[in-house]
Amino acid sequence: MEKFLAEGKAIKSAVVPQDLNGGVSGERIDLRNIHRVGVLVSLPAGTAAALSVEFKQHDAITAGVTKDISLENRYFHKVGAAVSYTEVKKEDDAYIAIDLVAEVGVDKAVVLFEILPEDLDVNGGFGFISINLIGDIGRIGSASYICESKCLPAYEVEL
Repeated sequence: MEKFLAEGKAIKSAVVPQDLNGGVSGERIDLRNIHRVGVLVSLPAGTAAALSVEFKQHDAITAGVTKDISLENRYFHKVGAAVSYTEVKKEDDAYIAIDLVAEVGVDKAVVLFEILPEDLDVNGGFGFISINLIGDIGRIGSASYICESKCLPAYEVEL
């Protein structure tokens, strides 16, 4: 018998659906017991032109020290009526803020990022991440963390 999805993957809401005007900071998640985390950003069609995503790393679940995550990982998106994901490889060096306007525009979209524990400054004590979604008036968005747990069943892992 196949195992249930929740036995291998833990899911946590990062940003509930809301207007992204001025920016929204997502909840922090603990990566110390996670192999990797996918961050799924869901965007209904909107009217705003500005749209970007940033990831932060932290040394505590609340307060503490925060700094940028410099990512080199590819990411994927489905825009409008697309039925499959398009891979986006970064041509330049690592990036901190990801500008999604060119790829998503004002269409509905799903964007999937992946963050690995080695993307963090673990030697500096950074084991937590969060997402920032930044847009203009008229752009709604949400985000969820989909985690591959080191410990099974995943639904028992504290995120």
